[in-house]
Amino acid sequence: MVEHLTFINFANEEIEGKKVELIEKIKAFSNHIPGVVDAQAGGNFKEGFDFGISIRFRDRKSFEEYIPHPKHQEVASLLREMGMSDFTVVDFEF
Repeated sequence: MVEHLTFINFANEEIEGKKVELIEKIKAFSNHIPGVVDAQAGGNFKEGFDFGISIRFRDRKSFEEYIPHPKHQEVASLLREMGMSDFTVVDFEF
């Protein structure tokens, strides 16, 4: 299994309506992207980054195929539209 964690800050604070759309699109990854076992996302309720994404893949090959997948690219575009200002990613295999 591969765990893909992304932590995001937004420059624009007026994105609450878009967060619901973003979360729905991410949670749908497991229905649309082969090899995605689970996908979760949500706003941070503590100090630190504004938003977090957790995606679990069956294997490394599934993870590599996810990056160029149109559904992933759609979410990446939405994040840019929402004013993503900073992010960090952690990927690990277990």
